[in-house]
Amino acid sequence: GARARMAIQLNDGLRAALRLGELDLCVNAMDDGELDGLQQEPLFDDALCVVVRDDHPLLARPDLRLAHLAQAQWALPRVEVLARRRVEARFAEQGLPPPDVVLELDSSITLAATAVRHSDLLSVMSRFSLRQPAGQGLTAVPLDSATWQRSVGMVTRTGAYQSPLTLRDLEMLRETAQSVAASPAGRSG
Repeated sequence: GARARMAIQLNDGLRAALRLGELDLCVNAMDDGELDGLQQEPLFDDALCVVVRDDHPLLARPDLRLAHLAQAQWALPRVEVLARRRVEARFAEQGLPPPDVVLELDSSITLAATAVRHSDLLSVMSRFSLRQPAGQGLTAVPLDSATWQRSVGMVTRTGAYQSPLTLRDLEMLRETAQSVAASPAGRSG
């Protein structure tokens, strides 16, 4: 007799719905700092990386640098989204202008995969997603400066009531994350 609702959105939208009580929990990349009124619990580590289509001209550059990525056009989420903020911060650290975003995303970042596969656009995707069907035909740009280590975790409202169904969901997420981390595929990154 239990009913559940699942929403797939970027982290800013999920957290807003969580704060409004529209969701009881969300799973997404964890913010580096504290989130007012929310608590984060890490589940597993992953990397966010810049991706291009498998035969993108940038991959043939022997001298590839972050400055070359700054000259390209991008498909990225809104500026409020953590992934976009990380890309812009890395560019700023290197004294580069922000990416030229010509396709702005407002739902899942993996939806950009089709556009990236059929164009010269750059985007970001988690290494985990890159290994899934959504990542077929895409390659991570081979630059350490185009990769961000991150934790993915559960986010809940601090002190909020958690129904038995939500508590069971949290428990299953922890168990799944532990079993994936213990598997050979989980340990290889």
